[in-house]
Amino acid sequence: MHLTANFRAKLSAIEAYWDEVQFRAGYDRLHEEIETVAIARLERFPSMGRPFLDAKPDTFDALVRCELLAGRALEDGVVREYMLKDYIILYVQTADVVSLLSIRHFKQTSEDFEHLWLSGR
Repeated sequence: MHLTANFRAKLSAIEAYWDEVQFRAGYDRLHEEIETVAIARLERFPSMGRPFLDAKPDTFDALVRCELLAGRALEDGVVREYMLKDYIILYVQTADVVSLLSIRHFKQTSEDFEHLWLSGR
């Protein structure tokens, strides 16, 4: 299991949010769910997440970004999403490793795919 720099940065931002609203338990629950549930399941069943690119984009901008992501995904593996209680983890499954790419609250509507894929991991 590999946690990319982008995933770590997103997780740090989530931690900062929970600290800012003075509810550390919110972050602690998320961290526990990632460590004990998500990682354990993805290590054992890496194909369990839904292929992310199967979702149909609803805007032109999203379509263009998904096309860019699709080209990169073919090189690197299958981009999948794994649902937690309140968060979505994007990860890529290759032949020898699962890399966690990003995490966001399910109410967030977009991702910075150019930064995620085109600036390196």
